[in-house]
Amino acid sequence: MTKKIVTVFEGGGSGIRAADVCCGHISDVRWPKNPITNVDNLLAFVAQHTNSKAVAVGYSMAGSIEDHCFVQKSPNLPWLDGTNLGKLTKQVTRRPTYVANDAEASVTGAHILFPDLNYFMLIIWSSGIGGGIWREKVGVLSRFEGGHMCLDYSDSAPTCACGMQGCVEAFCGGKNVQTKITEKLRDLNIDIPLTEKEIGGLLDAHYINGEAWAKEIYGQVTLGMGRFIANLISTLNPPAIIFKGAFALTALGLPEIEKTIRAEIRKKLLVPSWEKETRFLRIPGPPRIIKDGDSFLGAAKLALNLI
Repeated sequence: MTKKIVTVFEGGGSGIRAADVCCGHISDVRWPKNPITNVDNLLAFVAQHTNSKAVAVGYSMAGSIEDHCFVQKSPNLPWLDGTNLGKLTKQVTRRPTYVANDAEASVTGAHILFPDLNYFMLIIWSSGIGGGIWREKVGVLSRFEGGHMCLDYSDSAPTCACGMQGCVEAFCGGKNVQTKITEKLRDLNIDIPLTEKEIGGLLDAHYINGEAWAKEIYGQVTLGMGRFIANLISTLNPPAIIFKGAFALTALGLPEIEKTIRAEIRKKLLVPSWEKETRFLRIPGPPRIIKDGDSFLGAAKLALNLI
């Protein structure tokens, strides 16, 4: 059987990159020489980096996608809003094109990485919080913007970057947590690092050292994530939750964080033992697969369905 190559373009907060996917193998990632800031730049990059042997083009793009071709709204790439990306890509590549929301691509890719799971939920926990559900014989059952589920309706609830109060992301979304860290460092007269990664690293280092301010921030993080997952378990009863995202992989690797999240889950369940029935898994990272490799694998599989 001929091995079918799909060129995948993955786009989100860190920009846009390309790789070829064939039979579960992902090629080296190709980045643009300069940041892509408009549709014309993107199409030029796509035309240049679509493999000549590719049978289709796939996208994994952050934002709301309609009919697997039209970008309704992309918070991370706002210059794509209102663009029929599938149609334009097909014009420049002359190949079938599937534009997937990043959660749809990630959930599909997670099933490839965990083929024995017939039903699971994926939580993308990074700057924001989203995800989706996989059900055998159905595929992607749904994708969701879980970060804007309200956990706290009180007037004192923390404010989210979306403008609402009490959202999951207000408690444990990466962007909101970064704001809290910066405010706390300023109050403590501690020099504020230049990059997001350095700010997060400083929080983790102070948490490991037992600093009260860092434990307070992670206390709110674990409370929010615990309540969020308790709602998901009560409503959907997933036997497994797969985590991906920079925040997830960092936080869940710290001492006591998963244990504290699970303790909060038990507090909010009608039957506390349900917590034990839910497995926590993580998308494998390098060297097994590249960062966000699940998105590349999933977008390629979805694009192949067009052939």
